[in-house]
Amino acid sequence: MKAKNILILLGVFVMFVLVAIIINSMGRREEKKADKESILFPGFAADRVSSVEIKAKDREVRLSKEDDVWIVATADNYPADQGAVETMLDKVKELRSALTASRSAEKHSQFEVDKDSGVEVAMLGADGQDALARFFVGKMGADYMSTYIRRAGQDVVLLADGYLRGIFDKGTRGWRDRTIFDFEADQVQKLTLASQEKEEIVIEAKDGGGWQIIKPEIAPAEKDKVDNILREISKLSADEFADKKELSEQTDGTSEAEQIASLVAEYKLADPQSKVTVNLKDGSLRILHISDESGQRYYVKREGKDTIFLVSKSKIDRIFKDMEDLKTETEEEEKPEDE
Repeated sequence: MKAKNILILLGVFVMFVLVAIIINSMGRREEKKADKESILFPGFAADRVSSVEIKAKDREVRLSKEDDVWIVATADNYPADQGAVETMLDKVKELRSALTASRSAEKHSQFEVDKDSGVEVAMLGADGQDALARFFVGKMGADYMSTYIRRAGQDVVLLADGYLRGIFDKGTRGWRDRTIFDFEADQVQKLTLASQEKEEIVIEAKDGGGWQIIKPEIAPAEKDKVDNILREISKLSADEFADKKELSEQTDGTSEAEQIASLVAEYKLADPQSKVTVNLKDGSLRILHISDESGQRYYVKREGKDTIFLVSKSKIDRIFKDMEDLKTETEEEEKPEDE
């Protein structure tokens, strides 16, 4: 009798185990199915995108890829911020819906996913016509950690994780590359800092490492301080662009070259207040023209380029130092005076 009961209990146990395995297996299949269905654009491949169109209210931006480099086609083919474009493309690939907010077209304006208030994004293929992904980015969710989104041609409004508006909508200027200089600091042979406020300082690299001041006097330079200056200038980026339309009202009937020349003269960039000259070991030069101080920013221009940038005063101050700040203190200077 006991043996029979044991067999029955064992059979019941096996049955429960099998049921649990089946339910768990079904749950996993449903979970995978749900994950797949929650992806807004399954199969989206960033490397197939040749251009991106972004429309918001009265502005439109078009980004195009030429020889694997992104440019802002609507800004005279100015180089785009490659990192910002790649971040946007990666975000489209991983876009997932957290929940459905509405299925009514009448509520599109409420969630700002319509043409009037939303940000319309189109990822176009090689022919420039085939849309690999087209959608509207709406307002932020109530938790400030999500965004309403709608696929073009559909009424359903979804709530996606993360604040997405800033990734897809950067205005007409935010997509442009703000890099002024990008070179390796260890490739610098000579640095010249010229300023009307400070005496001109020329520093040269020493054989075997270190730096030597050769003007206005010959003296060893503080290596760490010179290295800090070079780190700042070698990767210098702008805080903002000085757009021609914003800075010059005389745009009617004038060519782009005339507008640039007018701005260069207006901000004294042809005969600048300050200038940084970097001689690289390969014989090339990097020259930065800096205007008079304007509030907490300077207008600057790289020699040989037309773009005029705005750079914060703090960045410029980190580049220009006094002679005494850069000199290495000698033992005699460090020795305290006799009482």
